[in-house]
Amino acid sequence: MALTALEVQLLAEKGFPKLFEDHKALWKAKALEAYTYTAKYVSPTGQPVRPDDVLPMIVPALELAPEFTSFLESKHLKQLYWRKYFGDFLLDRLWDELTKEGGHE
Repeated sequence: MALTALEVQLLAEKGFPKLFEDHKALWKAKALEAYTYTAKYVSPTGQPVRPDDVLPMIVPALELAPEFTSFLESKHLKQLYWRKYFGDFLLDRLWDELTKEGGHE
């Protein structure tokens, strides 16, 4: 599912846009790797790669990133939905770049 206005608002209230900007190159690298991996399996089907196809690949990468886990700990955000919300946020912000650089527009 796509990022909703409510999710964007919740992320903004907790400071996730700053986390994104502070480590944009890292998030872009993780998102591009997830996109490229997903495209290997989706593109041969003739279907375009969609953000919801990539999300299951990027969430584990976030869960293992010290920048992300430290941010969650510092804000006392223990709910699992923050991982999905931030993954959707990354894909929303980076999608045009991913499709151009990933070669699967």
